[in-house]
Amino acid sequence: MRTSESVLENSLSALQSGQRVKGFHDVTPLAKLPWFDLVLGIVPDYMHGVLLGVTKQFHNLWLSSTKFKKPWFIGHKVKAIDKRLKNMKPPDFIQRLPRQLEISRAYFKASELQAWLLYYSVPSLIDILPERYLQHFASLVEGVYILLGDNITPPLLDLARDMLSNFYKNHQVLYGDANCSLNVHNVGAHLVTYVQAWGPLWAWSCFPFEDLNGALLDCVHGTGNQCRQLIWMLYAQNSLRANLHLIADKKIQSFAQQMLSGERSLQNVKKAANCQVAGALRKWTVDNEIYNQTCSLLGPNCVNRPVFLQAKRIIVNGHVIYSRLYERMKKHCGFAVLIQDSGGNYMAFVEYFLCERDVKTVFAVIKRLLLDFDKPFLMHGKPRHLLRITGEDNKYSVVPVDCILEKIIYLSGNSNHICVARAPNFCGHCR
Repeated sequence: MRTSESVLENSLSALQSGQRVKGFHDVTPLAKLPWFDLVLGIVPDYMHGVLLGVTKQFHNLWLSSTKFKKPWFIGHKVKAIDKRLKNMKPPDFIQRLPRQLEISRAYFKASELQAWLLYYSVPSLIDILPERYLQHFASLVEGVYILLGDNITPPLLDLARDMLSNFYKNHQVLYGDANCSLNVHNVGAHLVTYVQAWGPLWAWSCFPFEDLNGALLDCVHGTGNQCRQLIWMLYAQNSLRANLHLIADKKIQSFAQQMLSGERSLQNVKKAANCQVAGALRKWTVDNEIYNQTCSLLGPNCVNRPVFLQAKRIIVNGHVIYSRLYERMKKHCGFAVLIQDSGGNYMAFVEYFLCERDVKTVFAVIKRLLLDFDKPFLMHGKPRHLLRITGEDNKYSVVPVDCILEKIIYLSGNSNHICVARAPNFCGHCR
């Protein structure tokens, strides 16, 4: 491994001799910065190197017509892959829907490649890509997934190192010297080291910078003097933000706040005891079994005979949770959730929500997902974050909505290999 001292020594030798020394031909001005590490201070770029680099490289290797004689070529099966992709319904926090590889893969954004790498790829490629190549690719999937987590323990870091090291060693054997790019080297040899030094990949990737570049572009509305337009727009936003409290009309103040935030907000949000309810509350056709379950959870809080109203959406733990009854969401699946209660953690579908009229406590009517832990998705248990589903429970259960931890990714594109996965973090990497 290089060090700041070895880099500086090689650079000075190159400067004195006039010839390259181990890749260096001059001394970088960064060497004059005190306490700056010339090796650990310059990180490999996850967004461009892993997603737009290695992941896109695999698309070209597998699907490009120039590789039709190679044992890994599956371009003649791209329609079968696209059929599975088309049926994927990601949760709404993955904003971009899957696009066809056959006609759109050259135009994939980094966020689309990330969703493909972490979630869609293995279910879409199983039984299509030859087993040894799929096992090799799954090592990359699992390693990157671990490094995107927001709670990476030392054992997980060691597991990611093993996964990416195996990926790196086998890449040359499977795909040949010509396809061992610098990005493959960085992923296999160095990515874990930089995560150990700087934290998870999402904490120092280029995604936030790209988002801010987009925000800056939105401030420019003409072709002349863009710098002046940008400065004036930022000045206007800051002035409005500072003087927002002076606006007397509450509706105008709320509109200005929403405009400054740039985010779409839900309409008709009502506060409840354990969450917020979005949208209208409707009359519920009483089911006696569910009614009795819900009443038992209320306990002594409700003096009168409980009356429940039905809701389709709520906001809890910072997540907008949808129910299966919410018919406006057709291309996303927002009703698959992770639940934590006295019986432990489990995954479920939310059928609908019930809000008690007097005490304003909200409950979720759910059906548990049946997971097959004995049959891993691929040989050797890879990738571990994809869990195979065998079906859903026939019986309804009721839980308080504050037991819902987060939304999960339900992957039903491959009908023979339906699975679920948790997002490694909710810090913006999925967008």
